[in-house]
Amino acid sequence: PEVGSALVESKDVDMISFTGSTAVGARIFEAGGKTMKRLLLELGGKGACIVCEDADVGKAVAALASVWGFHSGQICTAPTRVVVQRGIHDQLVAGLQAAAGRLVVGDPLAPDTVVGPVISAGQRDRIEAHVRAGVDEGATLLAGGERPEIDAGFYVVPTLLVDCKPGMSVVQQEIFGPVVVVLAFDDEDEGVALANGTDFGLNDYVFTGDTARGMRVARQLRSGSVAINTAQQSPEAPFGGFLEIELDDRDRREHALDEALPGSIRGGLSSPGLQAQAEWWHAVPASLPVPCPESRSACRAPPIPSPQAVRPEGDEYREPAHGLRGHSYRPSRCDTTGAAPVSQGAVSPDPSPRHP
Repeated sequence: PEVGSALVESKDVDMISFTGSTAVGARIFEAGGKTMKRLLLELGGKGACIVCEDADVGKAVAALASVWGFHSGQICTAPTRVVVQRGIHDQLVAGLQAAAGRLVVGDPLAPDTVVGPVISAGQRDRIEAHVRAGVDEGATLLAGGERPEIDAGFYVVPTLLVDCKPGMSVVQQEIFGPVVVVLAFDDEDEGVALANGTDFGLNDYVFTGDTARGMRVARQLRSGSVAINTAQQSPEAPFGGFLEIELDDRDRREHALDEALPGSIRGGLSSPGLQAQAEWWHAVPASLPVPCPESRSACRAPPIPSPQAVRPEGDEYREPAHGLRGHSYRPSRCDTTGAAPVSQGAVSPDPSPRHP
């Protein structure tokens, strides 16, 4: 604590990057504010995975089982809250229960091990306390709960809690271990409300057989990013979130280093640089149309053309073939070609590729 406090309070330190708890992040924010430090804080998550009744249940089970195996659940982006439509609830739970029983817990150097140890005895004890609290509050323990007999290391077996309610501590708090909790929902609105019902908004997930439904649900989630029919993360997408999660959402790609550089040399990491992009957008009329959001299935935002791109001429804008970057936008009425009429569209002059 003494070393950390000295770094945060020192006038010789220009920026602090921290990954850890919200409580410690809040202390860093308060102490760093006295010297107006730049901060990049990654403070946790309680990812919701909405599984709709038309989803591929096997694919959803495989993705959710990664919570138990990937760093033994010690990862902020993990889909630890399963919000499943009631019509397939029992099928999904049976699949998760079977998967938990097949995962080998043990020495991480052993070739058949899937679930290794957690970081410390203290963390193991905290995880076990969360599980006991969940059972005391009315959740049903379908898998896990026992401490494996392994000589060296601190282990928690894959744990599955069902019959959970929104207000339970295991639903609201980040456990940071191999624990999955399950809530049931009836209609789409209820599922979205349950997913948005915590103080975390880092990563969420949607499983459905209907692409339009997946996009519709994803747009309603208060989350930094949403994956559809996968638990994988895109290394090309900005990383960040809402609520008690982040203070910056660009710690991927060149933006990670860009945020840590003095303002006078920012943009030097990309060619020809972010400053040139900012100048390009500054010169663009506010009436410039944007591509139809419905035509871009993987991204909610139209691109920022590279400075080499030809300036738009006439009444329409078309994407250049190279140098595309994300950008915030305000949707407009679209024609059948995927571009909006000039009179109906508008772009933000902010060159930062932040999503709404």
